[in-house]
Amino acid sequence: MTHKMTKNEYTKAILDLIKVRLRLKKDNDKSDAAKHLDYLYGQALRGYEIFGKKYASRAAQEEYETLGNRGPISQWQMRQCKEFEKRGRLKGAFQFEHVYTIHMFDKAICSLPVSDVNEDSIIQIVNSNYAVAWITKDEDRLLDEHYKSDRGKTLADALDIYKRLGIELIDENGKAVD
Repeated sequence: MTHKMTKNEYTKAILDLIKVRLRLKKDNDKSDAAKHLDYLYGQALRGYEIFGKKYASRAAQEEYETLGNRGPISQWQMRQCKEFEKRGRLKGAFQFEHVYTIHMFDKAICSLPVSDVNEDSIIQIVNSNYAVAWITKDEDRLLDEHYKSDRGKTLADALDIYKRLGIELIDENGKAVD
């Protein structure tokens, strides 16, 4: 029987990386090692896509179905794009987007008192805010034009921006995201 990694296991695995990266940032360390850890930190935060909320824009879902696909596009993760879009992620019709951006996630972690940087606090941020979505390339350009990475502090703030820009997000059941 295969064991599937849990959110808690994932968080335990990256917690030391988070703590060291926070210390290096506080110390304003610009060394090559610090730059590499900063890169790894960003990649580790992106890994929560497996555990966060999964959405799609209504336009992306409609395009997905136009290509002959069934079910919700939100069932797929970024690395699986070629499974449903032959042109792939870079040349295809879709963009895998962090609704709650990595920049926002980083700011939330950095705002924690050092003593509160633990498994529970990281998981609380993920449970409350982490969300990704498949959107169209046009919607992605619109987001980048106005709100590339800073969309407030919370998922609710980010969702307000999507609404303001006219990007309707739906959940895996096709229901509008509030």
